[in-house]
Amino acid sequence: MTNSVSPLPVTSIDIDAAARVLAPFAIRTPLLSSPALDERVGAKVLLKPEMLQRTGSFKFRGAFNKLSSIPQDARGGGVVAFSSGNHAQGVAAAAQILKMQATIVMPKDAPKSKRERTKGFGAEVVLYDRDREDREAIARAIADKRGATLVPPYDDPLVIAGQGTLVLEALEQVPDTEVLVLPVGGGGLLAGSAAAAERTARKELQRLERQLDRLTAREAGLSAELAANATDYEKLTALGAELKAAQAEKADLEERWLTVAAARPRCS
Repeated sequence: MTNSVSPLPVTSIDIDAAARVLAPFAIRTPLLSSPALDERVGAKVLLKPEMLQRTGSFKFRGAFNKLSSIPQDARGGGVVAFSSGNHAQGVAAAAQILKMQATIVMPKDAPKSKRERTKGFGAEVVLYDRDREDREAIARAIADKRGATLVPPYDDPLVIAGQGTLVLEALEQVPDTEVLVLPVGGGGLLAGSAAAAERTARKELQRLERQLDRLTAREAGLSAELAANATDYEKLTALGAELKAAQAEKADLEERWLTVAAARPRCS
């Protein structure tokens, strides 16, 4: 069985790499407002409708990122996944795009519509009894026999990084987001989202720090010029005004830095 993954934890580098991989294939879903919801919670609430994503779920993001990482010489064995529906369709659709064979282990009582959609993407569906059989064991046995790559639904760094691109997009769309509210099942979306939120806040802090360094250097330069022109009233007046403006801008940036540092988006 081929199952080559990078070590945990997922970092901002992984999130950015996943975003680049997904850009030509995943849908950049919009953010939608809900006045009724705003009124109920007393805050501006925006919803990211991932039902508009390929296969109708964010699961496509992680599946495609994972499958794209499989080396060409290892793709012949195909991929194997286990899922009741959303991950199944995400893996099947990603495999179809990448021209790989997909086998999905699904429970016999999974909704027929999800089983049929999974087959519609060209995947082989293997059914099991969820009360008596272990889906992961079945999937691993198939992968071992065929030399296929196992694609977990959430506990894989490449899957997690792909899921995290959802929040990366949201924070690009609304940079001053304060709170992220996420559904949690296996935790892949939450883990990726936390990494993406941290990455976005850190990049903004770094940008502000570069601006502060520039203004600090400018402030020092102006102070030196003031000292060198102590007898030139006109120059002193102009330099004094410029220094005051630089100091005011620096104070604003320092306040912005503290605000961003204290209010990094929280995932809940």
